[in-house]
Amino acid sequence: MRLRRPSAFVLGAAALCAAPEAAVCAPPSAEDAASYFRSIRAARRNGPIQLDGRPDEPAWLAAEPGSGFTQFSPDEGAPPSVVTRFRVLWDDDAIYVGVECDDPEAPTAIMSRRDRPVDGDFISFDLDTTNDRRTAYHFQVFAGGQQLDALHFNDTDFTADWDAAWESAVAFNDHGWSLEVKIPLRILRIPDGARSFGFNLYRILARRHEEDQWRYRPHGAAGDISLLGELTGLSGIRPVRSLELRPYFATRSATTRPAPADATAPLLFAPCTSVGYSARSVAGACAGLDLRYSLASDVSLVGTLNPDFGQVEADQRVLNLSTFETFFPEKRPFFTEGLDLFQSPLRIQFGGPYGGDAYQIFYSRRIGRPPPAWKDWDGDKGILVYQPAARPVLGAMQLTGTAGPSSFGLLTSYEPRVDAQAVQPDGRLGEVRVAEAVHSAALRVRTPITSRSLVGVFATAVDPIGVSSSLALPGRHAHVAGADFVTYDAQRDWSFTTQAAGSLLNGGQPDVQPDGTVLASGSSGAAVAGRIAKDAGPLVGFVAGDWLSPRFTVNDLGFMRRANLFRSFGYLQLRDVHPNSVWQRAFVGAWAREIRNAASSLALEQDVGVETFVLLNSQWNFGGSILLQTPYIDDRELGDGTPLERQGSWGRARRAGSGHRHPAASPLPARAAGFAIAQHHRPRHLRILAASHPPALCTALRRRHLLWKPAPRPRRAGETDRALPGHVSRAS
Repeated sequence: MRLRRPSAFVLGAAALCAAPEAAVCAPPSAEDAASYFRSIRAARRNGPIQLDGRPDEPAWLAAEPGSGFTQFSPDEGAPPSVVTRFRVLWDDDAIYVGVECDDPEAPTAIMSRRDRPVDGDFISFDLDTTNDRRTAYHFQVFAGGQQLDALHFNDTDFTADWDAAWESAVAFNDHGWSLEVKIPLRILRIPDGARSFGFNLYRILARRHEEDQWRYRPHGAAGDISLLGELTGLSGIRPVRSLELRPYFATRSATTRPAPADATAPLLFAPCTSVGYSARSVAGACAGLDLRYSLASDVSLVGTLNPDFGQVEADQRVLNLSTFETFFPEKRPFFTEGLDLFQSPLRIQFGGPYGGDAYQIFYSRRIGRPPPAWKDWDGDKGILVYQPAARPVLGAMQLTGTAGPSSFGLLTSYEPRVDAQAVQPDGRLGEVRVAEAVHSAALRVRTPITSRSLVGVFATAVDPIGVSSSLALPGRHAHVAGADFVTYDAQRDWSFTTQAAGSLLNGGQPDVQPDGTVLASGSSGAAVAGRIAKDAGPLVGFVAGDWLSPRFTVNDLGFMRRANLFRSFGYLQLRDVHPNSVWQRAFVGAWAREIRNAASSLALEQDVGVETFVLLNSQWNFGGSILLQTPYIDDRELGDGTPLERQGSWGRARRAGSGHRHPAASPLPARAAGFAIAQHHRPRHLRILAASHPPALCTALRRRHLLWKPAPRPRRAGETDRALPGHVSRAS
């Protein structure tokens, strides 16, 4: 199903062999992608529309009908097996899309929660309202009626974290099914004087894994949003300048059994006021306000006062036994506004502990994070009666939009100090400060300098307010700034992206990183990164590298697994994305990766591998991979930079599966349908290379026994313990 255009970096390498000669004609060429450009005229709504899923009102007839879809898969370039028709209307408040989906069989309608993709029929469409050919809104309606919305950014990147309020309805009839969609203009960035939008519409027929596209994009073509069609007839459309106010009021009550002491919690005035009404119970009340206002053109001001995130979906539970922080997606509505504007153009889609982006400048989950857990204190704070589960956000404001060709985003927030209620060692009940007040800000500006290149700047700041040195609470000032640049060739087959940033810390208590680096007042660092990629044709791949100095950090308002890092990646893929008489797509590829510390004195990870995959026309798929990893060093496990040597390993994986609707007569047994994987690894051994305090190290290893179980092995003839220069070597 089409949730996003699969990236060459995610799929990995291409075709196993040349296509058999059974094809009747040559497949569409990726180089001819521009020749498939289409446009369609929308019309201003003139008459009522009842949103019942049936676009049969006379008002729809004013718009130009859209049809003539092309199969993207499984029969590339062929006419679709079913007929799809659509029209687009607009008025001063919304855009309306009506779609009729003919189908001789009942559509596959599977119910699920909102924003949960399922293997069912659906219609989706993209709207590039600013015509920048990089960003677009994605709207998707399943035959079961559920919605999915998302944002495209950087042309080919995609995030489903964005959510908005819009309406849709699905109806079934004797010819198939139909739907109507209403998109309020207030949730879209629309520049003044807009006359057209980038647009495309897609239909998925789940039972035969068919994707039909109105504006066809050949397999292997580079780009996604840059290859949209055009929606014209929008002269006179303008952003809705309205003020939305959404107040709320909430109450709570908590009872603790057994009671921590024979005392009643005092009245606590805070963003959420609380008061104890018995020795065991605390009650509280919160009130707040969310607002949104369109200042001018496509510039929106979104604000919140003491927001309530109680209805936000909880994070999925993750068992993390590594030394790296878990990344959680943003789900709070206020922070998903303008989410695409704060994204970096330099994306590394590569797995493993050192995979992904080296750092993310702005990570909104840092705002409103939980205060330090009570167990983290030394016991001199007393017995806890009540503590907020998360730091309240007293106020926040976000300004997003475009000015001419430039896009920008500005976010600022204020978090007040956090007090807990505890029974003191002397038996009295009082307040204990557990977090200081802090102001946070993030700025992002990006503008094109030519038709094929863009430059951007970014900055973040975290500044505590009213810090008391006597409390020894975290209170450092953290500032980060940098710039990025991206350019393409005329066909967007080749791209070059680079990014540089610097960080500075002032004040606060020294903080020891797991690799032994100490961050203290005055610590500063820098980071540079670059990537060259080829995204189209049968041969694709990329070369990328990052260097982060030891004292570079963005974690006060961003996300970074570690600094003190040098990474280099190389990936090459040979692929056949054109369906033929045997397969839908196939690839074979190889990669090499080396991770070192910033000084290149420690090899943190070194591996090479190959992988292959083929998707047959029967929807069965087969794949496999082989990974070879050389000996490397772990300098984070003990939390003080002590380097531990891990021996090399190798692994292999096999995969075979099919869609759950595949006929029972399959070339593989039924139990193989789905996903099966087998892996084989050589056993690993652990040795301590720099142990200046053996008892402490042994204690640390015992505490982390779930992660490491040293496996003794017989010493080979002539083998000696390996050690790093300047350190004492001790075998495990």
